Amino acid sequence: MMDDRTIRSLAGQIEHARKTHELMRPVSAQFPEATIEDAYGIQRAWVAIRLAEGPRARPQDRPHIRCLLDDTMFADGAEIPAGFFTPRGWRSSLRLF
Repeated sequence: MMDDRTIRSLAGQIEHARKTHELMRPVSAQFPEATIEDAYGIQRAWVAIRLAEGPRARPQDRPHIRCLLDDTMFADGAEIPAGFFTPRGWRSSLRLF
């Protein structure tokens, strides 16, 4: 299991990748021994970083989704800001496993 310092560092790397739209090496490639518990720990640390920046967690009724942030949700027909999505997709760079 990863220590807290490593978990916080990886969460910071993920946030940096999100902000800069830069790809990062998958966590599973950096830490092949990582467990699902490690992945959830990294997710919790990353969500804490995001919540400290202002977005709020949105209540939801889907237990398989841990957290939705209000700044990532758009109403039907809403305009989505330019640059919100990256053509190469930063989501693929955040893949944990």
